[in-house]
Formats: sequence, structure tokens, C-alpha cells
Amino acid sequence: VAPLIYMASLIASDSSYTQQPNITKKAQILPYLRRLSQISQNIATIAKPSQPSL
Repeated sequence: VAPLIYMASLIASDSSYTQQPNITKKAQILPYLRRLSQISQNIATIAKPSQPSL
């Protein structure tokens, strides 16, 4: 999950991203956040079987 947060911070700190109007930034970041959440869900699904059941 940490690499995903790092990727999101890279997207957020991108210079061309920060120079654009707020509405445009939100419109651009939403697909990224959806993609990140999908990836994190996939990682969680893959990681579950290897984790000991409590």
C-alpha cells in the first residue's frame, strides 16, 4: 500500500498538475484515485490467502 500512496503523492506534486485550475485537478486526480483503489483491492485480495487467519 505504501508504494500506492507514494504514486499518489507523485501525481499530486507534479508541477503541471499543480499549475492547473482546481476543478481540472480534481477531474484529473479522480481516475487516478479510482485506479489506485482498484490496485490496492487487488493487492489485498492476493495478500489475504498468505496471511494467517486470526
